Amino acid sequence: MKTVLFVTNIPSPYRVEFFTLFAKTVKLTVIYERRNAANREKSWLGEAGQKAYEEIFLDGRTFGEENSLSLGLVRHLRKHRYDHVIFGGYNSPSVILAMRWMRRHHRPYGITCDGMLPKEGEVTGWKEKLKRSLISGADFWLSSGHITTRELVRYGANTERVFEFPFSSVREEDIDELPSDRAACKAALGLPDCKLLLYVGQFIPRKGLDVLQKAMELLKESLPQETFRLCLVGGDEKKLEALGCSFPKAETVFPGFLNKTQLAAWYRAAELFVLPTREDIWGLVVNEAFAHGLPVVTTERCVAGMEMIEAGRTGVLVPIDDPKALAVGIAAGLKLTDRQAVLEAARAYTLETMAETTGKILERL
Repeated sequence: MKTVLFVTNIPSPYRVEFFTLFAKTVKLTVIYERRNAANREKSWLGEAGQKAYEEIFLDGRTFGEENSLSLGLVRHLRKHRYDHVIFGGYNSPSVILAMRWMRRHHRPYGITCDGMLPKEGEVTGWKEKLKRSLISGADFWLSSGHITTRELVRYGANTERVFEFPFSSVREEDIDELPSDRAACKAALGLPDCKLLLYVGQFIPRKGLDVLQKAMELLKESLPQETFRLCLVGGDEKKLEALGCSFPKAETVFPGFLNKTQLAAWYRAAELFVLPTREDIWGLVVNEAFAHGLPVVTTERCVAGMEMIEAGRTGVLVPIDDPKALAVGIAAGLKLTDRQAVLEAARAYTLETMAETTGKILERL
């Protein structure tokens, strides 16, 4: 069984689940740079417990939302040898130091990349040069799909050493049976017979909720005969007001923090999932919506949507910052009825498949 070191920033729940499955195929050690991200609630973390792999937390200086600076990673690499060392990213100072040390000592390493988007226009400067150096210096690359692969190659990755895997936060058991009566699901949540649109995510400018507000106004004008409800999960009205957004109270629901079971009830009741993001290097909520048979409307800057959506069948892609296009996309999304096709797309992107594919890639190296 191969020995693998996987370096990542924080023990996010889906990562922990992936590592548990991945550890069935390799002897795994995971090094976390820090215990949590500055922009995450503690409730976001899973409960501590015995793991099927070795966990190490670095001691060092933390700053920003997820970055850290620690010499502990280099010290660990000096003492231990692995068949494969995989860095989950290349932005953290701790990882940059470790990559530099690996190259200087002729020790190969791999990079796994959940997603990459092309920058608007040509970007130059020392940051881009450093990024190119770090990416091109790897021995192999794990990519979430063809969009990310294209960007990795643009930064110097060897096409023949880039291997794609299905990125996910969804287990096979999470793929939900479709409700037989969506109206009953709405009634159980205290909702009238309506078209329910669901958003799950942070209430921050990047997510495009201001665009969604304008799109909803246009949608109601174009479909005056329909009754809409919009469920916004991930924040409250105060956070929304801080963004300069204001949705009609009678037509908007803020259920607050929801655990997986509670959120599933809203997925089952909804007709459509909407993610008007200005940029998501992946967007795991797309995986989760698909797992409940929900078509997705998102933007051309959401990698998960770009990789997973079959346009006109399982979802709709629209330009960013375009309320009219988003309103048209939502209207089109409401007409998508092939929920089995959505579930089939979800089954191609599970944590089990992600772990199995990653293990097979390492066996080939």
